[in-house]
Amino acid sequence: MIPQEQGPSLFGRLPDGQAVEAVRIGRGALRAEILTYGAVVRDLRFDGHGRPLVLGLNSMEDYLAHSRNFGASPGRCANRIADGRFVLDGRAYELERNEPGGVNHIHGGSAGMGRSPWTIRALTPDHVELWIRDPAGNAGFPGTVETTCTIRVSEAGVLAIRYESRSDAPCPVNLCHHGYFNLGRGPDIRDHTVRIAADAYLPVDDGKIPSARRRPSPAHPSTCARIPCLASGSRNWTAGSTTISAFRPIACLCAPSLGSPLPLACGWRSRRLNRACSSSPPQCFDALFRVWKERFMGRPPDYAWKRRSGRTPSTGPGSRMRC
Repeated sequence: MIPQEQGPSLFGRLPDGQAVEAVRIGRGALRAEILTYGAVVRDLRFDGHGRPLVLGLNSMEDYLAHSRNFGASPGRCANRIADGRFVLDGRAYELERNEPGGVNHIHGGSAGMGRSPWTIRALTPDHVELWIRDPAGNAGFPGTVETTCTIRVSEAGVLAIRYESRSDAPCPVNLCHHGYFNLGRGPDIRDHTVRIAADAYLPVDDGKIPSARRRPSPAHPSTCARIPCLASGSRNWTAGSTTISAFRPIACLCAPSLGSPLPLACGWRSRRLNRACSSSPPQCFDALFRVWKERFMGRPPDYAWKRRSGRTPSTGPGSRMRC
C-alpha cells in the first residue's frame, strides 16, 4: 500500500544536490505517488489489488541511470521530431538531436521537462499541482514556456492528469503522460489486451516517425480495435473526428487478474486555435527494457524466460499508452 501521509517527503537528490520530493494523493480506492522530478507518477494502486498498476523505480539513482521516462511528463514536445528540425512561421529551427544515433529530437531534449525538477504549487489529499519553466533556447526551441501539471484522483477511481502551458512566443508544445502499465500480478503483460476506439492508425518508419498516410484499423470503424499486447508494435491511433468538445474514452487496457479494464480518455484545447482537438492521437506500444527487475517496485525478479530466449535480463514487457 502507498502510505497515507499528505506532506512531501524526500525521495532523493539530483547530482547538483537539489532535492526531489514525493507526494501521495488518493481518494476512494485509488492512490498515487508523484515525484517532483519529471512530474513522474511513480506508483498507482487500487485497494485490494496489492501490486502497482504502473512501472516505477525504487530510487532517484535508478531514475537517473535507468529510466525510460517511466511515468514522466516529457516535453516540451513528447515523441520524436524528424531530423531534429521544424519550420514555424517561415523560420527553420534546429533542435538537439538527443535520440540515440543522433538523428532525431525526442521528448524535449536531454534537459526536457520529463528530466527536470518541477515545483509544487498546491497539494491536497486528492490532488497535486506542479509547475515548471522551460526557458527559450532549451534544446533549440523558441519561446519560454511555463507549464502546470495537475494530477487528481476522484472518488470514482479516476486518475486525471491535466497540462496547461503558456508561451511568450509561438512554439510547438505537446506534453504527454508517459506511463507504463502492468495491470496483472505477473512480471509481464503477455495476458493483456488493449482496445482502442480508432478507425485508423499511422504506421511508423524505421526511425519511429509516424507516416502521414492513415491505414484503416484492424476492426470495423463502429467497433474498437482489439489487439493482444506484444503484437501491436508501435502505432499512432487516430481517434476518428478532428474536433471534440470534451474528454472522451479512447482506449482501455485489459488484464484477466484485474477483473475490470483500465479506460483511457483524452482531449486537448489550443487557445491559438480556440477549439478542442484530437489531432494529437494516442500512441500505444509494447516495451521491453534492459533494466534489472529488482529496480522496480512490487515485482520480484524472474529471469527464466529471458534465459531461455537468450536475451539480456530485463523487466518483463510493459505497455505504454500516452495521449
